[in-house]
Amino acid sequence: MNDYLAALHEETSEDYTMLSIGDLMSGLLLLFALLFILALMQIGELSEVRQQTRNKVLDTLEQEFRRAGVDVVITPDGEMVLPDRFFFDTGRYELKPEGAARLQQIMPIFTRVVFARPEFSEDIQRVVIEGHTSQSGDYVGNMNLSLQRANTVLLFIAGLSD
Repeated sequence: MNDYLAALHEETSEDYTMLSIGDLMSGLLLLFALLFILALMQIGELSEVRQQTRNKVLDTLEQEFRRAGVDVVITPDGEMVLPDRFFFDTGRYELKPEGAARLQQIMPIFTRVVFARPEFSEDIQRVVIEGHTSQSGDYVGNMNLSLQRANTVLLFIAGLSD
């Protein structure tokens, strides 16, 4: 009888030990799930704040361009679209005088809105300058022309243009 009670006691204590480890693992899993949900909520809030700042930047740019009488299209994606025909002749990457004049009109407004305001400049991660071409010509030639056009605009904006 004593052997039976000893074996029963041994089995029971092992069951309690296994039950305790199982409870501990379940508790840890619940804790990590809650931490994960909390992190997702914080990321969502941060994303919403950035989107609000982006919308405010775009609205302010649009207002300032309109106030200055500058015809610039700003897409919902945040792209400032300027037609190439004002800037370049077909197949060329040299900036036309009217293109230079438009950049001289646009860039002070852009700089004043985007970089001079701390609430905006802290959230601006990059400014992308793209050059575009027509569909005529070969792919490699058009790609090189696009890069040359973008570089020409960059150098002009930086004040290094010839």
